Order: sequence, then structure tokens, then C-alpha cells
Amino acid sequence: MSKPTVLITGGSAGIGLEICKQFLNANYQVLNLSRRAADLTDENLIDIEVDLADRDSTALVAKKVAQDYEVSTLVHNAGVIRADLVEEVKLDDLDYLTQLHLGSAIALTQALLPGMKAVIKTVGLLILLPLIDLYCLAKAYAE
Repeated sequence: MSKPTVLITGGSAGIGLEICKQFLNANYQVLNLSRRAADLTDENLIDIEVDLADRDSTALVAKKVAQDYEVSTLVHNAGVIRADLVEEVKLDDLDYLTQLHLGSAIALTQALLPGMKAVIKTVGLLILLPLIDLYCLAKAYAE
């Protein structure tokens, strides 16, 4: 039987790196999607360098991962903070952060979900995913 595969975004440092370690310790194959490789060597760790704020690059990587791996788990950990007072917020920063935090999560989920449905035996979370719409995501993000 093959190892389960988890895709983790932002696994090169900090909390994401620790998440990678925990899944490796649980005997998973770990795919790390981040701008740089994790400072970790393990035969079950595969680093895939991508800027998740780049919509086209994310779509290409998502499609390739969906074709090449049977991903059963997605952990969207990647994120950055660009703190500013509301009157100083740059709309380019808002676009960047929205793509990184929401757009890439949606793109990865859309690419991986068909394969995940085939791999996962329990469907509790999968029942909820189609019910989440963009309005809910945007409102939750604003709050």
C-alpha cells in the first residue's frame, strides 16, 4: 500500500515547516508548495517552488500535481501580512494577498478535489466544500 500524500503550501519555514515535519513523522509523502525549498531533507518530501500569488503559475502547478500525485490532504498554510492603516492600503497589495490567501486555495482545491474524492473514503468535509461560495469567503475574509 502506498503512503498517503499531503500537499502543504508555505512549508519552507515556520509553522508550515513544522506541519511538514508532523506529516513526515506520520508516514506521509509531503508535497511542499512554496517560493523556496524547505530546509529539510527527507526522501518523502518533495519541494515544488511556486509563487502562489501568481495565478497562472499556481494553475499550472495545481494541474501538474493533480495529474502526477494522488493527494488525499490539502493544508493551505501559505500566507503573508502586509499591514497598513486602511487609508494607506495599496490595492495592488490587496490583490496580491487575496490571490495568495484565497485564490490559490480555490485553484488548488478545484484541481485536487476530483482526485481527493476518489482517494478519501469518508466524505464529511467534502459535503461542506461545495456549499462554500465566494460571497461567504469574501465576507469571512473581510471580518
